[in-house]
Amino acid sequence: MNDIEEKLMNRLNNMLDNDIEAINVKIFGARNQKFVEIMIESSQGVTINTCADVTKISQNIIKLDRLINIDYSIDMYTSVL
Repeated sequence: MNDIEEKLMNRLNNMLDNDIEAINVKIFGARNQKFVEIMIESSQGVTINTCADVTKISQNIIKLDRLINIDYSIDMYTSVL
């Protein structure tokens, strides 16, 4: 995990409810487009609404911290507990 991925994951975990955790962040892509993959887990299960909420929080972190300065998309994944 590089510094930007680690920073995003740490900031995200600081902002998420205690029950939800980002366990992996991967950023990859070309110069003009980046892809952000975030894996989350929760003992209560992960719903589509959970994914949407985490996506919005991630977008705010990326914007406020200026982590990515080009177009990007976010994909949310979950692990099975």
